[in-house]
Amino acid sequence: MFGFGDHYVWSLLTLGLVLVLTFSGRVAYVLLERSLKILVPLFFALLVTISFYNLSASDLIATLNGTLSFGQIPDGVDINVLLTAVVFSGAGGMMNLAVSLWYRDKQMGMGAYAGRITNPVTGKDEAIAATGYKFDENDSENLRHWRGWMRFVGIDQGLIFFLLGFSTLFLLSANAYAVLSPRGLVPEGLDVAIVQAEIFGNVWGPFGTKLFLFMAFLMLFAVMWTIIDALTRIIADIIHTNAAVGPHTRVFGFFARYSLNKLYYGIVIFVVGSGALLLRTEQPLTLLVITGVLAGFTMAIYTPLLIYLNNTQLAKPLRPSVIVNIMMGVISLFYLYFSYQVVVSKFFK
Repeated sequence: MFGFGDHYVWSLLTLGLVLVLTFSGRVAYVLLERSLKILVPLFFALLVTISFYNLSASDLIATLNGTLSFGQIPDGVDINVLLTAVVFSGAGGMMNLAVSLWYRDKQMGMGAYAGRITNPVTGKDEAIAATGYKFDENDSENLRHWRGWMRFVGIDQGLIFFLLGFSTLFLLSANAYAVLSPRGLVPEGLDVAIVQAEIFGNVWGPFGTKLFLFMAFLMLFAVMWTIIDALTRIIADIIHTNAAVGPHTRVFGFFARYSLNKLYYGIVIFVVGSGALLLRTEQPLTLLVITGVLAGFTMAIYTPLLIYLNNTQLAKPLRPSVIVNIMMGVISLFYLYFSYQVVVSKFFK
């Protein structure tokens, strides 16, 4: 984007920026959410604008036909890379399990009765329960609130997250098909962003190329920040809960002296430091693919567990509908199929 500097130095600077921003806000999630509220709509608006110039009706129809070609994997596609792309196209792997932790920090639903992760430097510690609270499911008013909460989740995850994410992927794919394919440009490996910058450059010249690279950096930086935040939350929450309750308090007892806030900010430093060390391996794509494949395996395992948990441990009025259970089952089969394909391609071909 700038034409100077070493990739390793730039990477260290961006990791350092994550720490600076994480320790700047009083509540950990608020600053991240505010950033995403600006970046995501801005990028989508630019993408829609550039699509108006680049795409024809035939391009959109061809992309739609490809989108609906279920059960067909194109020749020459690395199944490991494809699974990685599928997993990371949404909140894949363990990221799904961090959504409830973000809701807690937003004080939404029953999260209003739990504390938030606040900055030990700029904020005031809030007490966070190790296991949360349960409401009386036999109370009609409580059930009305529950149904309202589930409607919100459906809108938040379905309309905003899925629809916006799908639309962005669809338009990027259509533009790549319309602009890059005729030139023989195929985005591969770590050149994806650089090659895709030609989509904007096709209309707005060098300025468009730089604009895409700048927006791509902001989006990828936000993704990195989000993943670091999610991973840290999950680890901190597991340690915090097991240090307070359950059969593993003896193992985790050492951490009982630390609040969830201090655990979160201590672990985020460790995660960023580990990332800085891993950069020296100069194998980011290999590590990304390994991560994606493992995340796919993880989703194949935890989705059936969620089906079991929701249908046995929740009170009957709160259990998912038949349609939701069927969708969860299909998702589980989807990732089990991909996991099977990865194992076959790795060990039997």
